[in-house]
Amino acid sequence: MLKRFIILLFIFSANLSFAASTEHKEFELSLFQEGIEIPLNSDTISLKKEPFVLQFKFKKELWMLVNAYHDEESFLQAKKGLPYKEIIGFTYTGMAESKYNPNEYFTPSKKGPHFWGYDSPSRHRCDARTIGIKGDETICRRTISQFTNENGDYTPLKDYPHDELNFVFIPFSQREDVTARQLLKIQFK
Repeated sequence: MLKRFIILLFIFSANLSFAASTEHKEFELSLFQEGIEIPLNSDTISLKKEPFVLQFKFKKELWMLVNAYHDEESFLQAKKGLPYKEIIGFTYTGMAESKYNPNEYFTPSKKGPHFWGYDSPSRHRCDARTIGIKGDETICRRTISQFTNENGDYTPLKDYPHDELNFVFIPFSQREDVTARQLLKIQFK
């Protein structure tokens, strides 16, 4: 009897552990450079300091807060599992960008996140030409070919003055306890 109880307890806890590790997977992230998909086998990759594309695949509308900065403080805090409102890159008001990403840019910010997303072909902040709906999945892309410098001017990515760019992606929610996040550290060659 005790043996059965232990086996059931093991099976139950294994199922809970699996559910906890997969329940917040709200989107799948892919990265492309020069039309070639770059495998994301870990949260750190190496890229040329040239334009690249972030691709998001999801099953429903998706809005997210995105912090992008050369300093890894937000990245490390998110990796530790801090609540998103305590992560330094999410402490200030977010930056809403233009619809359809016409300037293909990001704004480096230590404290303020971007606000990216998609909920219909006429309401999104993805590249205008790259929305795809396949069955119940939506695919949108966001090209990064420039950044805004300290004067607010668009500057080609090749002139980005740092060798690293850290992204923290957090699906937007009104819930205070949101724990979903995806991390990406780009080390430029």
